[in-house]
Amino acid sequence: MRLSAQGFSTSRLESSANMPLLIAQRAPAGQPIRFLAGDGGSIRALEIDAVGTTWIRGPLSIGSLVGANSNEQIRVGSVQPIGGRGIVVSLLGTSTSTGLLVRDVGVSGVDEAGIVVQSSANGMGTGIRIGGPIGMLRPVLSTGIDITGGTGIRYNALTSGSGTALEIGGTIAPRRGIEIVATGTSHIGLLALANTNGAGVIGISQSSSYTTVPATERIGVRGHAATNSPTISDTIVGTMGSSVRGGSGGTLTTSIGIVGQSTSTGSSHAGTSIGVLGRAIAQAPGRAVAIGGCFITDTTNLSLCALGGDIYLGSSDEERPPQLALSTFAEHDGRTRTHVYDLVASGIIGVSMFTMKGATSRVLGPGTVDDLPTDLVSVLRVAADVNATTLSGCAGVMRDRTLIVVVTAGTLRLGHNHIGSKAEHRFHLSGGNDLLVDADDALFLWYDEEIARWRVIGS
Repeated sequence: MRLSAQGFSTSRLESSANMPLLIAQRAPAGQPIRFLAGDGGSIRALEIDAVGTTWIRGPLSIGSLVGANSNEQIRVGSVQPIGGRGIVVSLLGTSTSTGLLVRDVGVSGVDEAGIVVQSSANGMGTGIRIGGPIGMLRPVLSTGIDITGGTGIRYNALTSGSGTALEIGGTIAPRRGIEIVATGTSHIGLLALANTNGAGVIGISQSSSYTTVPATERIGVRGHAATNSPTISDTIVGTMGSSVRGGSGGTLTTSIGIVGQSTSTGSSHAGTSIGVLGRAIAQAPGRAVAIGGCFITDTTNLSLCALGGDIYLGSSDEERPPQLALSTFAEHDGRTRTHVYDLVASGIIGVSMFTMKGATSRVLGPGTVDDLPTDLVSVLRVAADVNATTLSGCAGVMRDRTLIVVVTAGTLRLGHNHIGSKAEHRFHLSGGNDLLVDADDALFLWYDEEIARWRVIGS
């Protein structure tokens, strides 16, 4: 059927020929084809222009027995139950194109957003699946999601305290789980908030022979490392804090590896507030040592510095400081031993018992003994000659050092400022006279740095 004018009205148009029904607009001016509906044809329902661009007033329903609601522009339904696809957008042969663009999004509410994915029942189905393992129908993408804007991802659980907000590498672990780059004033790379019965951050590094650590409550950051490696020089670290400052800097700059701060502000019975607690356990046979805290610097710096507050290094319950009541650490008896090489105290030292650690014995022959070695001891036993041995000086001097000399045999003569020994090893004796010490007698020597001589302050 060929029309000589654009106007055509009929209640039915059909073709009984065994060929497609052809509707063509062949006007030389390239006029569109319009389908009108409504009262008197007042509504333009469909229009196809000269280049094939199609305009549909909508709503548009795609699928058998699928009807779009009045507030819907397009509804796609009757998707095949197995392997069906509602909408497929192919970017084959493109490089910078966009498959689906949602623009001009306003303020989103509960159900109003650029894209809303719903389920027929709570906790069912997968909202968005991006990519998949190599070799599957869903190949790996270069970038799964690229977000620029305000809030990148907001997750709300079905019920309070349930669900997993983000799970990465559940089956195949990535090289980096999360990489965050933040910038700006007071920027934060990662902020993890949990209530008092949860943990802010749990970091785990462990071999496959270990199971995940149990839930750790009431902890801001938990670092856990576990391995069964047989390597002799292997080292694992639970939590590591490093601080490196470069540039010219200045005397007012401070670099701190780890800061442990604990504040207790309870209205009553605030308990014990501990900034840093280090605990180590070593139960393996052979070579094993447990060190609760270890601080290492070179000999020109301080490895441990306490500013403010008393220092408690263990004691008896009777001497426990009032800050540590017996009920605070009831499981500890407080008895410890402190080993130091050089101990310098500018205040008062109070002890309930004092012992001299170690003693050295020296056998002195007849005549004069110069620069007698004293080692690092507090008590020196000397066996002198029966006809007297002259001692011109003692080595091992240091400022304010004390030394007890016990004569176990013979007679010992201390020479005053005797030239046989080095000047700093000599004795400065009362009245400038030599001193005789018989067997079973003792001397208490003190090194006077002001005159660089040993003094006898008791015998």
